[in-house]
Amino acid sequence: MEIASLDVRIRTQSGSSKVAKIRALGEIPAVIYGLGKDNRSLSLPGKVFTEHVWQHHKLFELDLDDGSKEEAFLQDLQWNNLTDEILHADFLRIDLKKQMHGTVDLSFVGIAKGLAKDGIFESPCTALRIECLPKDLPETIRVVVNDLDVGQTIHVRDLDIPKGVNVLNDPDELVCQCKLKHMGMAEDEEGEAADAAVQPEVIGKEGKDAGEES
Repeated sequence: MEIASLDVRIRTQSGSSKVAKIRALGEIPAVIYGLGKDNRSLSLPGKVFTEHVWQHHKLFELDLDDGSKEEAFLQDLQWNNLTDEILHADFLRIDLKKQMHGTVDLSFVGIAKGLAKDGIFESPCTALRIECLPKDLPETIRVVVNDLDVGQTIHVRDLDIPKGVNVLNDPDELVCQCKLKHMGMAEDEEGEAADAAVQPEVIGKEGKDAGEES
């Protein structure tokens, strides 16, 4: 993965009112931590950083306004669910020469052929936990699903993993599948029927007393 360069400011003030002013200026509050160093509060250029996020960039060289630099992995983002704006970013310091842990999104490519046979596509796994050198970190991992027919599945072990990347997920973990629509409905109905059939036995006080007296 390419390392993106980003000019950032160091924040010396905290609090909700200060953060609101930062966002009003079109900037995004952030923090960087890790490697045994102190946490540092940052302010990112909102438009430029958001473009990097949409391009799936996760490795950054942060050029701080005090002249220092930080190599970092984009660990987490907080979003405004109503406006799709980034509210806050968390960066993890990294050593470019050492293995790192991260999360990589799966990119599903194509249309499962089982959809034309009354099938539905499900993808319970949308990201992988990985270990690799920062230079080997992929932006995404492609999952081609064109040949996925009804009743077929793709597991972690079936994925084409880039060289140098070690996947930490269970190889048997289900990534995606195509199954019949009516089969999914039948399973739901069976589950509801089973729940309705299993009712706890209730012994009323009167019945218990009556049994003791007889």
